[in-house]
Amino acid sequence: MELNLSSATVKVDSVFTLNATIYPANATNKTVSWSSDNTNVATVVNGVVTAVGVGSATITVSTVDGAKTAEFEITVKDIINSLGDIQLADLVIYPNPASEYFTFGGLSGVICNITIYNVIGAEVLTVDNVDSENSLISVSNFEDGLYLVKVTNGSFIKIFRFKKE
Repeated sequence: MELNLSSATVKVDSVFTLNATIYPANATNKTVSWSSDNTNVATVVNGVVTAVGVGSATITVSTVDGAKTAEFEITVKDIINSLGDIQLADLVIYPNPASEYFTFGGLSGVICNITIYNVIGAEVLTVDNVDSENSLISVSNFEDGLYLVKVTNGSFIKIFRFKKE
């Protein structure tokens, strides 16, 4: 058996789903049970994990006969200090498409660097030390079309497609 994820660091109130794959694929009984070793930190119901408090927990999924198990390590933080701390968070840019500017959602107060590339890979804008939720990135002088927006913070990199209209 294996899970789609092995570990994550998330903030309190995050909710996400773990998926268990049972081997062999033709197993006759694929019923599993889920548990958390620290329900003050994370709870799990049918693979849906809810981060309820600060700390660490191990989520375990087991076949009903107990012959196969898989584990997921979760660390829950009250405040996320860097993009690398939020592997599962929903970092988004909006509005998308846009004509004047875009900003970020899903983060609060994380400082990152932004590089925007056109579809042929040429760098068209670099902005360093951007406060992820309190900054507007102006695209009013860009030509209409598709762009790639690269967000970096330390070793974390996330790339978005962005459409300028």
